[in-house]
Amino acid sequence: MYLALVLHIYQPPTQYPEMVRRITEQSYTKIVDLLERFPKAKITLNIPGSLSGQLLEMDYEALLGRIRRLSERGQVELTGTAAYHPILPHLPKTEIVRQIKINTSINTSFFGSSYQPRGFFPPELGYSKGVGEVLEELGFQWVLVDGTALADWQKFLAFVYVRKGGRLFAFPREDTLSWRIAFGRLRNLLLTFANLPFALIGGVLAAMFTGGWISLGSLVGFV
Repeated sequence: MYLALVLHIYQPPTQYPEMVRRITEQSYTKIVDLLERFPKAKITLNIPGSLSGQLLEMDYEALLGRIRRLSERGQVELTGTAAYHPILPHLPKTEIVRQIKINTSINTSFFGSSYQPRGFFPPELGYSKGVGEVLEELGFQWVLVDGTALADWQKFLAFVYVRKGGRLFAFPREDTLSWRIAFGRLRNLLLTFANLPFALIGGVLAAMFTGGWISLGSLVGFV
């Protein structure tokens, strides 16, 4: 079983400074603390350029430096995104490209040569055929999409998809686990993981009958 942890951190550019500071101290800093404490731990992190700028303005330059060092030593894989969190499918192609390039420019200034994203986190996981075409043109190799983009029965099959007519890989988010983590339902999350061994039987049968792969999505479906 492979479990990829993708963390997305973002605050609106108009967010109250005291709220940004509170979230940074209670969340962002603690994530970095844990990664430094456990050097074998690895995550994929999406941080928009707008938030990088906010953190700098609020004297969190040291925190940005710590993220950079984690990226340089391979603990953190940084993703690409749009600088100011726009819903990309609603934008013309030229603006999609501009937002992505602005984000790359901002984050490169903070994270240096370690910022060479191969993956892309679309704001609010908003995706369309046009967005996929732009991402391929800009050299991205994979994109995270919302799990609701799949029918329930598809979640029991291969968990990696390729854009039709292209080379861009699409990884659906496991929505059940994601929402439980986001809204603090830790007890339910732990119960889910505790039942995964029993769900393995159902996952194996699904893979046998469909020719698919065993994945976290297929196992959760049988919990």
